[in-house]
Amino acid sequence: MKIAYISKADRAGGGASLVAEELTTLFNEKGHQAHHYFAIGAHDGRNKLPLYGARALPALLLRRIHTLSRYMGLPEIVPVELTFLLFKKRILEYDLVHFHDLCGAISPLTVAIISKLRPTVWTFHDCSPFTGGCLYPMGCERFKSRCTHCPQLGNWPINTPIDLTGTMQAIKQKVVRNSNLSIVTPSRWMAGMVDKSSLNGQYPVVIPNGINTNAYKPFNKIAARTKLNIPTDRFVVIIIATFLEDARKGIKYALAALLKIKESNPFLILMGNVNDEVKALFKDFSCMVTGYVRGDTEKSILFSAADVFLFSSLADNMPLVILETMATATPTVGFRTGGVPEMIQHEKSGFMVEQRDVDGLASGLKRAMEKQVSQTWGANARKEVEKKFSYDRFFNNHLDLYKRGIDRHPKKKALDIT
Repeated sequence: MKIAYISKADRAGGGASLVAEELTTLFNEKGHQAHHYFAIGAHDGRNKLPLYGARALPALLLRRIHTLSRYMGLPEIVPVELTFLLFKKRILEYDLVHFHDLCGAISPLTVAIISKLRPTVWTFHDCSPFTGGCLYPMGCERFKSRCTHCPQLGNWPINTPIDLTGTMQAIKQKVVRNSNLSIVTPSRWMAGMVDKSSLNGQYPVVIPNGINTNAYKPFNKIAARTKLNIPTDRFVVIIIATFLEDARKGIKYALAALLKIKESNPFLILMGNVNDEVKALFKDFSCMVTGYVRGDTEKSILFSAADVFLFSSLADNMPLVILETMATATPTVGFRTGGVPEMIQHEKSGFMVEQRDVDGLASGLKRAMEKQVSQTWGANARKEVEKKFSYDRFFNNHLDLYKRGIDRHPKKKALDIT
């Protein structure tokens, strides 16, 4: 089987693009042929290919068109990437095309056109495929009928003063309703959001994210802490986000919970990009600030050094970082956000509370400090990952979906252009 994966970026661009890259690797390792096309990141000319073509000036022009259309209130409305994907009938070589995160780089019209030509899958990693543009509604319910008067207007990815969110939502509705494609969501929660939305199309196939349990595995906690030069006799809490200042990550709730257990003298690991404002918030705690960490082994050592991962995000789907920490036997204390309750069993592999429940977070941290509790939760978390979120299961679920999609598509045969 020959598959094209299309996303905004390479693995450094966030969870959705990382999933696209991991699927590319998985299918190549299993004897299939897979290529990953993306706009942002490092291309290698083999499996990692430029979405806008290899020439710098044309690629820059295409990106500028997307930037201009975004400012005009119609983000990615022009399917500029089709010029490269259809050049020399390149996309017709593939048995199937799988889209991931579109926002910022790929037009929904590209999905519509490609789906007429090849069997097509689109994974909804966030809510933007069925909203007027926001990644998560954050309490707004207009996505259920028609987006308008957007409360997130002016903020990325709707960074424009012109409110055409209703128009963009209508375009996406037509793409889904009139295209021959399979929709995937990583969580039942996201599938429920799609069902509540105004798409009124097919119900998605739920395929949970997977994790490489060979790459992410527990390290001896004392050894990990010694290597990182952090205390071996303190309760260690890790907080993780690409940008910790992002309000969606709810860092103020994590801080409020930690202040309630300050007398226990916890040691904090702040992992991700941390600005001076965030550093100032935690000035009264002993902290290690790592910056953004890419390597699987480096991340595994950091996760293993912690007793718990404190998760305070207010909007997420099925965060890969939770699977990564679970695989290293580090349990999560956090909010019941999005699909997270489908990953963590309360008081078995972690501790879950309702969003913004600071007292609940503090109680979870105190519970984790009890003798052997965090170790027991962590061991159970590792078992859960091996059972429910393995790479083999992740691969087989996608392979089955691809076979069904190819069988039912009217143009199931790839074009041999060699």
